Amino acid sequence: MQTFFIALATVIGPIAAVVITRLMDDRKAREMRRYSVFSTLMALRGLSIHAEHVRALNLVQLEFAKNSQVINSWRNFVNHVETDATVDPTSWNMKYRDLLNQLLVDIAKDLKIQSNEIDLARGGYYPRGWAFQEERIQAAQEFVQGLSSGTKAVPVKLVEAGATILTQ
Repeated sequence: MQTFFIALATVIGPIAAVVITRLMDDRKAREMRRYSVFSTLMALRGLSIHAEHVRALNLVQLEFAKNSQVINSWRNFVNHVETDATVDPTSWNMKYRDLLNQLLVDIAKDLKIQSNEIDLARGGYYPRGWAFQEERIQAAQEFVQGLSSGTKAVPVKLVEAGATILTQ
């Protein structure tokens, strides 16, 4: 009988080790994905239209599906984002920041990360130059859109032939 148990342990032992290792690897990969979502949202919280920020927001539903508090915060955030920001931009932006902050707080709690809600709410470092650059890009895109839809025109300045054009 003892030989039977030795043979059984010899067969089951390596199989069990592989299964346990696989489960541990899957768990670690899941945690890494969840931390990646959080770190991306934190890093890009000042760049709401950045593709990676949007990607991370879309992954919240998948990676935190078992945490109802995170999912509720995510739903509240997404529902707000889908409202018209042009009606009251200041109020919309304030609510946007509050809801994003709440989502970050809830994710940090889920990941057991010690965080200060005030630090999360500040929005991180976002250089003024980036804001200026984003505004210029948006203005250029809107102008090109206006050209293509016929609501904008290219300004033309007529100058006499042979005249010197002075630039300021």
